[in-house]
Amino acid sequence: VVTVTGSNAMQGEANLTFDGNNLVQSIDAGGEGIKISAAGDHYPVFTFDADRSGAGGNCGQLEFKWDGTSVARIAALTGADTTNKDDGYLIFATAPSGTLAERARITSDGNVGIGVEPSHLTHIKKDTAGGATGTKVVIENAATDSVNNNVELYLKTGAGDFGFKHYNATESYVQVPDQLIVN
Repeated sequence: VVTVTGSNAMQGEANLTFDGNNLVQSIDAGGEGIKISAAGDHYPVFTFDADRSGAGGNCGQLEFKWDGTSVARIAALTGADTTNKDDGYLIFATAPSGTLAERARITSDGNVGIGVEPSHLTHIKKDTAGGATGTKVVIENAATDSVNNNVELYLKTGAGDFGFKHYNATESYVQVPDQLIVN
């Protein structure tokens, strides 16, 4: 890759190379890399445009590696739409020991699945076979003062709320507002 600065002659870039397939920027300090700046009231875009012919086709991905080994990936895949593949989804994959596996998915209709293809708005599944660790969803407030250490979970509908509240080590509630409070 060659560049020209002002009226200077063209010169080769030592840290930016192109081998016909990949454009590579070599960095030698933390925080270096690719920067796209927008002048004025505009926004930059990375566009991945792939003409995939089948469901589950990868349209583009961000790959994260450590010393050449994949450790995580975010990918956009085509959905099951058989006419134009415009119903894609995102997958998030991690690797506990070098082999990437899908951990979470956001479908084209907005459902989020952790450990499972989501069939609901939020769907969490943990395979605990062969282990003692159960499936948990944890909501944690790290505050230690008596005013700000509450944690609340509400199930809301147009007809009302159903809530779980935990205020400190001694106060917990199951509550249907204006109807029932169990302390």
